Amino acid sequence: MGYGWVSYYWKVIRLKRMDPSTQVEWIRSELVDALRDQDRESKRRRLLHLTDLPSHIPKSDELSKLYDQALAAYHGMPISIRHDPFPVGTPYQGIYSHGVETPARARTLHVSGQVGQQPDGNLPSDFRGQCRQALRNVFSVLSAAGMTPKDIVKMSFYLVRREDMDALVEVRKELLDGFRPAITTLFVAGLVSPDWLVEVDVVACAE
Repeated sequence: MGYGWVSYYWKVIRLKRMDPSTQVEWIRSELVDALRDQDRESKRRRLLHLTDLPSHIPKSDELSKLYDQALAAYHGMPISIRHDPFPVGTPYQGIYSHGVETPARARTLHVSGQVGQQPDGNLPSDFRGQCRQALRNVFSVLSAAGMTPKDIVKMSFYLVRREDMDALVEVRKELLDGFRPAITTLFVAGLVSPDWLVEVDVVACAE
């Protein structure tokens, strides 16, 4: 049986009987154990339970720091799971996953194709400038939905020039390193405007 609410409440009963210094040491130990937990769902539950403790015992400055660490760790965990049954090749390590699994309970955001045009209408003339701006536009849409780049699970890039592929990888490493969504890259005959060099659409999931 996994780590659940029943075992959590038994621990709360024990915690209430401890003196303040013992409470701090116990919670610190629980936080370390939770962060080391290799079972992803168990880890999420344990961190969530730790963030609930302020409702059961008085908070001290030391306990507040531990609660904040648990809360940051909990919200820092992406809800999706990456699957790489075989290694991701160079140079795509850190910016690509072969598959991304999302739970049914997740909020899902579908971001329309974003191009390199700035909100004021300016359009960079070079590929890197357009690609960076297109991704910044994606990030703005994510933010409006209460999401961040770590919540991206699928990205599609549409390029009109094959010679821009290396630059695309560079920009992805610059702005997306470590997020590892599923990726599709296509070379197309053209985009809506002949001045556009890249378009990006995204699917993101979060709680």
